[in-house]
Parts: sequence; C-alpha cells; structure tokens
Amino acid sequence: MAGFLGNLNDLITFFTLRDIKTVEETNVTRAEAERLSRALEPIAKDANAKITFEIHGNTAPVTVNNIVVTSERANAVQNNVRRFLGPAIPQNGRFSSEVMYLQQIRGDANTSVGDRGVMSYG
Repeated sequence: MAGFLGNLNDLITFFTLRDIKTVEETNVTRAEAERLSRALEPIAKDANAKITFEIHGNTAPVTVNNIVVTSERANAVQNNVRRFLGPAIPQNGRFSSEVMYLQQIRGDANTSVGDRGVMSYG
C-alpha cells in the first residue's frame, strides 16, 4: 500500500508542479495520467471537495503518509494531465452520405513547395 501511495504522491506532485512548456524526460505513461485524471474528477468538479489518502505503518519505525488533494489542486492536476496527453487521437472510421470538399493547391499562388492539401468534411 505504501508503494501505491508513494507513486500516487509522485504523480500528483508531477502534474501539480510541472511546467508544461519545458520538455523533460519522464516515466509517466498515458494510461497513468488518464487514470489519475479520472480518479480526481469528482474532487475537481465540487468546489468544496477534498480527498485524503493516509497510510499508517504499525511496525517499527512507525510511518504516516498523508496526501490531501483539494478541489483547486485536483483541477490543476486535471488541466496539466490534459496538456500532457495533448489532442485526442483521431478515430478511423467509415463515412457515408458525407459531403467532402477537396481543394487542389497545385498552381495556387498562395502555396509553396511542400504544402499539403486539406480535406474537410461538411
């Protein structure tokens, strides 16, 4: 249990204090970030909510690990997790009865070598 709480504390601290603009090496996975965000979601939604994780060790030496996450901190963690994960990965799928607009960029005065066309569904 203490290992779980230690890892949870590391994740919360990472996403609370993380400077999103700096690129740093980390061992945090997408799955861990998503699970943390989902776990803190009820606390983040209620302005007066807080959650306390506490473990007491009853063997020598006696240790007490305590993590308190308030609504404000849960919101900060969720926002940083969202930035960490980036935009959602597009889903593959079939489109039927959809209008598709194509624009040919070859020969257009506003384009340069290497530009790619954009397909938009409308």
